[in-house]
Amino acid sequence: MKNEMNPAKGAAPVDQASVDSLGDSPTNSPVDSPIDSVEDPSTKRKLSVTPKTQTQNTGATSSTFEGIREVVVAVDDKAEGRHQILDGVQFACQPGGELHSGEACKHCHRFVNWRPHTSPNQISIRCLWTEDDPVTDLMARRDTCLVLQADTPLKTAATMVQEHDAPHILVEYGRRFIGVVHRAQLESSSNAAADETLFTAVRPARAIASDKANLYDIVATLLVCRLDWLPVVNEEDHLVGTIDQQQLREAGLDPALLTMNH
Repeated sequence: MKNEMNPAKGAAPVDQASVDSLGDSPTNSPVDSPIDSVEDPSTKRKLSVTPKTQTQNTGATSSTFEGIREVVVAVDDKAEGRHQILDGVQFACQPGGELHSGEACKHCHRFVNWRPHTSPNQISIRCLWTEDDPVTDLMARRDTCLVLQADTPLKTAATMVQEHDAPHILVEYGRRFIGVVHRAQLESSSNAAADETLFTAVRPARAIASDKANLYDIVATLLVCRLDWLPVVNEEDHLVGTIDQQQLREAGLDPALLTMNH
């Protein structure tokens, strides 16, 4: 596959070896894993859970991008002075992440500075992100996702996806992530039998990301697989979160890089 991308100024092309290793076939995946499956205990149906592409850390450092992300946070209207204002804020750096103070920002290698926001009693905290940063630092953590067990009735799942206004459900078998059920699938399952579960609808993810991957690896996978988002799993196939194009854009990635070859 010839790489003919012409990224915006300041961004280098995706490393060709990394891109070529992320093809549509499991045999071209950076992870050489066998076909695997789980069994629905009620119907004995076998379900393949092997994704087409599995993204791990390639070690690539081609300076695909670096950018400034701004996080807007509320400040105490009684705070005075630059140091007191920053020290007094409490916020999370990622969806589902732990709250920390602005004081902690001063010791973070990504912290650049902060500046007043256009809204009163708010400031923008500015951080530098690069392609070498781990996906786990930017992703939305598992607790923010709609995650259900495979034996959840379809009708229950359909209700929950409406209540959460979620685009999809991430499905687990025990602790193991096995695939995705999209909202459109559930909206067409109004006539499902009472004993039908997510097992009848779940499909393996087209691609997954390892929790050891960096943001360069994520960008390469999204480009090759033409996806908007990826589930992120650990070595035991436990879901730890998701990463999407919007999060990457907010970290300073030029959106043109993700759409150049689409």
